[in-house]
This record gives sequence, C-alpha cells and structure tokens, in this order.
Amino acid sequence: MKRVVMGLVFALLLVSLAALAGCRPPTARVDQDTFDFGSIEQNTAAEHIFKIYNDGSKDLEITHTKSTCGCTIATPSKKTIKPGDFSEVKVTFNAGMRKGKQIKKVTVVTNDPASPKTTLTLTGEVAVTMAFDPARARLSDLKPGEPGSQTVKFTNMSQEPITITEYKLNQKKAQAVELAFKKDEQTALPIILQPGEAMEITVTVTLAKEQPMYLAKAELLIKEKPETAPQLAISARLEGSIKTMKPLKMKNPKSPKKLMKKGQKNQ
Repeated sequence: MKRVVMGLVFALLLVSLAALAGCRPPTARVDQDTFDFGSIEQNTAAEHIFKIYNDGSKDLEITHTKSTCGCTIATPSKKTIKPGDFSEVKVTFNAGMRKGKQIKKVTVVTNDPASPKTTLTLTGEVAVTMAFDPARARLSDLKPGEPGSQTVKFTNMSQEPITITEYKLNQKKAQAVELAFKKDEQTALPIILQPGEAMEITVTVTLAKEQPMYLAKAELLIKEKPETAPQLAISARLEGSIKTMKPLKMKNPKSPKKLMKKGQKNQ
C-alpha cells in the first residue's frame, strides 16, 4: 500500500513540475551584448546584429527600443519572439563628424517580468579624416536684411587627396545663404586638397526681420568618397532675438519658529 501511495505522490510531483515548466514567463537572453566595431572614418556608419532569445514558454514581446544618442538606432527583425526562437536586432551607429572613442548604448524593452530592459552596446574609434575649425559657423547679432559672415577652415587629415566638387544645404529658408571657397588663389570648385592641406569656407547669411533664427547644415560632396559627406553646422540669429532674463530676487527666508516647551518664555 505504501508503495502505491508513494508512486501516486511521485507521479503528481512530476505532473506539477511539468505544469510549472510549461508556465514559465517570457525570458529574454542575449549571448553577446557588446560589440567593438574597431575603427571607422567620420561620416560613415558601423552596424552589428545582436540576437535576443526567448527562453520562456510564452511569447516575448519587444515593445520598443531607445538609445543614448540620435546617431544610434536599433531595428529588430521581429517584435514577437516565440518560445525557443530569437529576433535579430540590427544596431547602426552613424559617426557624422564625431571623433575618438565612442560608446553607444541601445535599450531593448520587452515584457520579460524579471528583466524588462536589455542593453546592447557598440564601441569603437572614429578616425578624424576631415575637420572643420571651428566645428560650427555661428553668426550672432545680425541686422535684418544685412549679411553676416564667418570663415571656417576645412582640413584634409586623411592619407589621400580629396576633391570637393560641390555643396548642398539641407535648409534654404533664410533670406540668403552663400558659401565661398578659397584655397590659395583658387576660389571656384572643384578644389583638390592634398593630405594635410586646408581651404577656407566663408559662410554668409542674411536674415529677414520675420526670421530671427536660422539653423542649417552644409554638406561637402567628395569625389573620391561619395558616401562621405562632411557636414558643416550653421547657426545664425538676429540682434536681440534672445532676450536676457533678469535674475530673480530671492527674499530672505523666514527663520523657523522655535518650539517652546509649555511655560517657557521668549528671551
């Protein structure tokens, strides 16, 4: 009789364990959460495909992704991951004019109750091949209808010659925007820059009264590297468009009243 009871208890235990195993919540797992892309040039991109597995017994849902920088995006191949399956998450980092060591993180948010956030990291170096000095053309305190200018130096820091053929503006709503180029006595594009050589770029902006501020980017098109288009950021504003706020005057805070014991007099 005891053997029969023990057998029944053991069978019930096995059934319970099997039932529990079949009710595991969605569980996210990633074999590799960091990838070093090595070294890339400015204005190029690095990408890597991470794999997120579902070790649970219910569907794992990727609700959304977020990154620490707008230069980095994550694209999952599928947002619903069946038990035992995986989703490929492609993470792309656009270097732009960044330079030096880069650490970019992407967070993948899922319905995993124990660990709803999975962090994926791209690391590497961005080699400086072309540089603007200063990095942005800033034109302040312009008068309506009157042009303002700033000159920026553009240097070829790569090991090969480059040819600047033309430029494009991503914003043309200013009254007038012009870029003038000069290398020695040459002022017309195309201009060839040998390694280490530089040219001047004079940015001239004219703003109308109804447009107090202007932001744009000028792309330089490189013949030898059509996929590489260094961008010069341009900002301009009219005189008085940013009003200085008066500092707030703080009143002397009232000193807190002291609690006195019953029967105690003020001194």
